[in-house]
Amino acid sequence: METKVCKTCGIPKSVLEFNLHHARISTASKYRGECKLCQSKSRDKEKAKIRGLEYRKLHAEEIRQKKAVYLSNPENLEKNRTYAREYGRKNPQRARDRLFKKYGITAQQYDEMFQKQNGGCAICGKEKNGKKMNFVIDHNHLTGNVRALLCTQCNAGIGNFMDSPSLLRQAAVYLEGFNP
Repeated sequence: METKVCKTCGIPKSVLEFNLHHARISTASKYRGECKLCQSKSRDKEKAKIRGLEYRKLHAEEIRQKKAVYLSNPENLEKNRTYAREYGRKNPQRARDRLFKKYGITAQQYDEMFQKQNGGCAICGKEKNGKKMNFVIDHNHLTGNVRALLCTQCNAGIGNFMDSPSLLRQAAVYLEGFNP
């Protein structure tokens, strides 16, 4: 009897334990790379993931309330914070990737902006703000368009002035009135 090694579990099995390829290429095996068992597990994982996402969408408020109750206990709150800190230390790239996804840019685009700004804040020119990620990704809150990379102080300043150029000009005039 002919045997084949499953590409997922790596176990040699009888070809009867593999499904046939429907779109067979002349040079390829007529059997799929995964055995039936591994294919089934893969499908089950995908279905479970989809069911989980659907459940979380339907029950978002209920989940939020349960989490609030759980975190109202100081012991649970501290446990959650400890876990989050540890996860952040073990997976530093996750936070960075999440930000890139949120603002619709790639690591390469971030690095290009960083180089274009000569490694400094686009407003004050300061070179590093002491955080894991060198600079904050500044964006227009109405359109979502990325503007530049800012230090946390400049980003907070713009945010406190509600992204309003006229308010920032008034603040500059005010400060200039007190300069000797």
